[in-house]
Amino acid sequence: MIPHRQNRARRAFTLVELLTVIAVLGILSAILLPALGRCRAAVRTSREVAAARHLMQAYLLVPNDRRGDLLPGSKNEAAYDEQGAPLGAFSYRWPNRLAPYLGNRLKETLFVNAQASYYAAIIATNPAQASYLYSLTPSFGLNLGHVGGITLGSGDLDRSYGPITRLEQCAAPSRQLVFVSAANRSIDPDAGYFEARSPTQADWPATHAADANDAARGWVSFRHGGDTSVVAWLDGHVSRETYATLRDMRHWAEPARRADDPAWRRP
Repeated sequence: MIPHRQNRARRAFTLVELLTVIAVLGILSAILLPALGRCRAAVRTSREVAAARHLMQAYLLVPNDRRGDLLPGSKNEAAYDEQGAPLGAFSYRWPNRLAPYLGNRLKETLFVNAQASYYAAIIATNPAQASYLYSLTPSFGLNLGHVGGITLGSGDLDRSYGPITRLEQCAAPSRQLVFVSAANRSIDPDAGYFEARSPTQADWPATHAADANDAARGWVSFRHGGDTSVVAWLDGHVSRETYATLRDMRHWAEPARRADDPAWRRP
């Protein structure tokens, strides 16, 4: 005897069930997407912190070859690109002279995250500009007025900033800012910048605004958590610091620390 098979009609989802599934998916998305965004942001910050550590390791090697002098932030002296070609008129910027201490490995050191993508795009589309732009748009700005010093057109050091030019001149290396996250979005939305200007040098606004002009806050970029920068200090350690903390001139200038004046201005 052949068993009798019942025909079972396929049961479709009801409208209520579909709406329930859509609601559940919406709730899961609302929970997971912010968490995913936070994870990505944390990865970007971790990469920049690691890059800053590499940068400081290279920076602290420089005095060995300069008779104890720190790397000048700006100096008119010969520098060469990755292929050994002279860089000419823009060789004065510090990235050109620090790159050899990084083994000319620019990605994940001078350029990280969005700035690395920007630099790679420039190499791909306009290789003639690559060496120029790596001198101009790294992820980090150097506190070049107060550390290492800036040379004037005559070749003399600009002493008005009270710059530290040797390690032994700094009484508190763990509180002396050297590199900080930087940006110059007038060049490109993802461009960094080689220079960071201190709060009184650039007249930073009293409070942080995400849409503020980069030059108005000395090209320091607060791209981590909305109001936080990655900072590399003269003793080699790296930290994240807020806008309010970095408005204190005692983190930027040895004369400000000696005077215990958070609003110190150069003469």
